[in-house]
Amino acid sequence: MANQIVANDSQLKLGDLHFGKRDAIEETESSLESLDFFISSFYILPDIDTADYVSGEKCFIRGRKGTGKSALLQYIAQHSLNPETEGYRLILFTRIPGTEKTKLIRGTHVVDQPGLPTDALDVSYAWQLFIHRELALLLQDRPELVVASESLKQYIQNSSSIFERGGAGTAQVKSFFSRIAQGSFEIPAIFRLGLQLNPSSQSDTGRIELSKLVQNRDKLLTSIELRPKARLFLLLDELNPSSDSPDLQAKDYILIRELVIAVYEFNRTLRKKLKGTVRVLCAVRSEVMQLVDTSGAEIGKKLRGNGDEITWRRRNPNDAFEKAPIIRLVKEKIKAAEKRKFNRARRDEEIWSTYFAEKIFRLDPQRYIYQNTWARPRDLVLLLQMAADKSKTAEKFSERVFDRVQHDTQDEFWGERVEEMRLSYTKAEIGAIERCLTNFLREFSVGQFEQHARTLSGMDKEVKALIEKHDIQPILQHLYAAGVLGNVGEREYWEYEFDSLPKFNNNFIVHRGLIMRLNLVKK
Repeated sequence: MANQIVANDSQLKLGDLHFGKRDAIEETESSLESLDFFISSFYILPDIDTADYVSGEKCFIRGRKGTGKSALLQYIAQHSLNPETEGYRLILFTRIPGTEKTKLIRGTHVVDQPGLPTDALDVSYAWQLFIHRELALLLQDRPELVVASESLKQYIQNSSSIFERGGAGTAQVKSFFSRIAQGSFEIPAIFRLGLQLNPSSQSDTGRIELSKLVQNRDKLLTSIELRPKARLFLLLDELNPSSDSPDLQAKDYILIRELVIAVYEFNRTLRKKLKGTVRVLCAVRSEVMQLVDTSGAEIGKKLRGNGDEITWRRRNPNDAFEKAPIIRLVKEKIKAAEKRKFNRARRDEEIWSTYFAEKIFRLDPQRYIYQNTWARPRDLVLLLQMAADKSKTAEKFSERVFDRVQHDTQDEFWGERVEEMRLSYTKAEIGAIERCLTNFLREFSVGQFEQHARTLSGMDKEVKALIEKHDIQPILQHLYAAGVLGNVGEREYWEYEFDSLPKFNNNFIVHRGLIMRLNLVKK
C-alpha cells in the first residue's frame, strides 16, 4: 500500500505536511496524535538497531547537536518498549539546578582548575547512587512489574532515604549532595540500621565510603525479583553544560564526564547479575564528550564500544545527494502525512516531482535541503516546517516559498551554531566573533580574516580581548567545527561532511545558510 500512487487530485498542501518539532520530548508529549505521527514517520538509520539498546548490548547514543539523539531515545521508549511489562523514567541533566551540581562538586575530591581533573571517582559513585534513587522511584511508580518482598521494600526505602525524606525532586537531590564530603556520605542515624551495611565499612560518626554504599545498593537491587518479561529503563538526556559561565561550565563538564562513567560502570557491573532486566541508556553530544574526555577516563573508548554515532551525511562524497539519509527522512515524513490523509502514499520517486520545484535557487531540491540543513534533522525541521507553515496553501516547495522564510530560518540556524560555540566561548566572545563575520567577505583567506579582526580590535574591546585570548587559527577551527565555515578548493569541504579538520592553506567560506544572517549579500 505504501508504494501505491495517489491520484493526481489527491495531493496535500504544504500546510498539511508535518516534519516535526525541534524538541522530540515536546513532540511525543504534546498529544496522542503527535506521538502517533512521530512513531509512524520515524526513520531509523540503516546502521542502528534499536533492539541492541533494549537487549542491553548498547547503552550510549552519541552524535552532534541536532542529529536526533533525543528523538531516538524517545522512539525506543515509546515504540520499542512494551508498556505492559517494561517501565522507563526520563532524566534530564539540564533540569538539575546549578546549586545542586555545585554541592556535588564541592563535596568530593574534585578541585576547580583548568584541564578537568581526573581524580573525580567520588562524583561517579555519587551519580551511581543517584541512578539507584531514580530506579527506586520507578519501582514505586510501577509496582506491578516487581514481586513484593522485603528486599524491594528495603531498596525503595533506603535508596530514597539517602536523599531527603518526603517530598521529591530537587529537595531530595539537594539534601543528598549536601551530605557528601571527602569521598564519604553522612547517613542520618534514623536510617543506618536499615541499610544492612558491614560494620567495618561504617565509621563511628555515621559516615560511609561512597564506594561501599554503591556496592550495598547494587547487592540489594540484584536480590529484587521482577515479574516475567519485566524490564526497567532509565533514560538520561540533555547532558549539556547549562550555563554560559566558564566556571560553571567547567563544573558541568566534570559532572557530565562522571555521569557517563557512572552509566558505564552501572551497566557493566550489573549486566550479568540482572540479566539485562535493568538498563540505563544515555544520549550524549559528541562535541561535549570531546571536551570532557581524558586519557585516564577513556570516555571515547567506552562510548564507541557501547553505542552508536548518529550521522545523516552521505556515506561517500561521490554519492548523489538523494542517497543521503537526511533526504530519506524528508520522504518518510511526506509519505507518512499522505498515509494519514489518504491511507496510501506515493512512490519514492514521485515525492520530489510532486512536492518540490525542479530547481531551488539553481540547485536540485535534494542538494538544497542537504546543504542548508547541515545534514541534521533539527535544521531540517527548522527549514521545512517553517516554510510549510508560512505557505500553507502552496502545493510545492519552491524558491518563493523558501524566500519568504530565509531571514527567519537563518536567524534560527545561527542560533544553533551559537549553541555549539557556547561550549568554547562566552556570550561576549561569540558576539565578538559574529561582528568579525558580519559585513565581511563570504570567501576569505586566513590572512584576510586576521587583518580584518585586528582592524576591528582597534575600536572593539571585546574583539581585541577575543583574539588575544584565543588567537585567529583556533577561532577559525571552532567556526569550522560548528559548521559556520567550510573550506574551498577542488570542492567545498565541511566538517559535517567528511573533513573533521579545516585546511588553513585553503580559503574559508561562510555556509550558504548564514549568508543573509551575516549580511554578506544585499537583502
